[in-house]
Amino acid sequence: MIDPFTAFAAAQTAVSAIKKGIQLGKDIGGISNDLARFAGAVSDLSFAHKQSENPPWYAVLFGGNGPSAMDIFAKKKQAEALRAEIKQTIVEWSLGILVVLSGIGLLGVGIYFLGKKQGKW
Repeated sequence: MIDPFTAFAAAQTAVSAIKKGIQLGKDIGGISNDLARFAGAVSDLSFAHKQSENPPWYAVLFGGNGPSAMDIFAKKKQAEALRAEIKQTIVEWSLGILVVLSGIGLLGVGIYFLGKKQGKW
């Protein structure tokens, strides 16, 4: 069984790397490895949650020494919150870039029409 604490730690590490990459302005290719690590960690947590819901017969009979279903569920919910945080960060940066590019475009159009009105174009 996959250790949910290790998977969650991997997810947290990936999230911090993704945030740092976005703040430094890396392109999507530079962040893709971090996104893949995060997705793998979330997948591991989901798999561990499924396994805890339907444990094998021997774990039911003899008991298991692994993490409890409650611990796994809590880590899964924390990972979902991290996922929402990543989405919010990406949306904020995308909108910021869009606003800046729109401003530059409007400034260029304004300069063009000003030059055209003065007869320079």
